[in-house]
Amino acid sequence: MSVTPETVEWCTSRDHPYVTYNPLLDRSYCRCGLRQESGAQPMDSEAKREMFHSHPPGAPCRCYLPR
Repeated sequence: MSVTPETVEWCTSRDHPYVTYNPLLDRSYCRCGLRQESGAQPMDSEAKREMFHSHPPGAPCRCYLPR
């Protein structure tokens, strides 16, 4: 699986925050996958919000509603 240059740039500029945990493999990952660690590491909630939400912090979330 290849990672886009934009993803690597986003991830590198934020010091590769943990944003994903895979319980089947018991590993935590940064967005581009360069930084990995065994076990459930503390996730960076602000980085996850940047990835998955398009509204400002504290605003109502409508990101998963059908358009």
